[in-house]
Amino acid sequence: MILGLNLTISDSVPDVQAFVDEFDITFPILLDEDGAVAERLYRIPGLPASIFINRDGTIERFQVGVMTSRQIDKYIAEILQ
Repeated sequence: MILGLNLTISDSVPDVQAFVDEFDITFPILLDEDGAVAERLYRIPGLPASIFINRDGTIERFQVGVMTSRQIDKYIAEILQ
């Protein structure tokens, strides 16, 4: 499952919707309205960031920065093994 997270504390909901529409995003985008998820739960040090979580809920990889589709495919394959 893929979920997106928007730090809505720095964006407006219409801006989020415009981004989703512009890039034709088909997965759910969750709104982190007060920073609780990004700052307190996962302590994300920078954006963009990708967190790969296995089926048990354990974080397998934490990647800060832009990723290529090849990297994403590799990390997902590693988790699914």
